[in-house]
Amino acid sequence: MPGIHPIPAVSALPDADPLFDALITPNDSGTRHGRLIFAAVLVAYAAITLTAWLWLGAWPMAAYGLLVAAFVGWSLLGDSRRRRMSERIRVWPDRTRVEQIDGAGRLSVSDWQTSWLRVAVEPDGSAGPRLTLGSHGRRISVGGFLTADERLALAAALKAELATASNRLSGAWASAPVAPVAHAAALPASER
Repeated sequence: MPGIHPIPAVSALPDADPLFDALITPNDSGTRHGRLIFAAVLVAYAAITLTAWLWLGAWPMAAYGLLVAAFVGWSLLGDSRRRRMSERIRVWPDRTRVEQIDGAGRLSVSDWQTSWLRVAVEPDGSAGPRLTLGSHGRRISVGGFLTADERLALAAALKAELATASNRLSGAWASAPVAPVAHAAALPASER
């Protein structure tokens, strides 16, 4: 039947792999081994100084040492929570998926239509620009733990990939060219 063509299924599109796949994690210069050594040195230092203060009879200094050790331990726990955070943005021609893992390890997933998704960079005071994705009244902030330059680079890459994905989708859904139908009145008398 001329002019009627089935719409290809999403799985039938030639690119089942995402066109864009970005895993975003907080900046971290340490290694697991380095953090363990750091914690061991702090525990040893706290034990030695606490013992020395107690032996000298300086009870207030011992209490202060315990308070400092507790603060350092709390800071290390907060750092481990921050390192669990991540965001993954994947773009296909028909959909975009944002997966965010918070410091407690909870996963939140949001799916968007690629052709309607918009990237916005908004000023956010001293924290630098804020990167948001939005469509149909919904908005989500991404890259909050990145530096300002990294957020701008991510925004530029996302805008380019969303445009590419939208173009690829419109090309995949375009119908095949249909041969023109000649009208009987336009045919020569010999072909009627």
